[in-house]
Amino acid sequence: MVNKKHGVYCALGFGGQMLYIDPHAQLVVAKFSSYPTPVDGGEEFFHAFAALPALAKALVK
Repeated sequence: MVNKKHGVYCALGFGGQMLYIDPHAQLVVAKFSSYPTPVDGGEEFFHAFAALPALAKALVK
């Protein structure tokens, strides 16, 4: 679980896929695309993931 207050959880796939679920914000994001070459925890993942909690916060306001 990523955020206990909102009940947020996520799953990560090989190559950049991700699933992010925030029940409190009624938000589900599924990213099916992949990076051209596999990355090991590269900045691409962190930039994509960083936007999701901010989006959920904006939806709850």
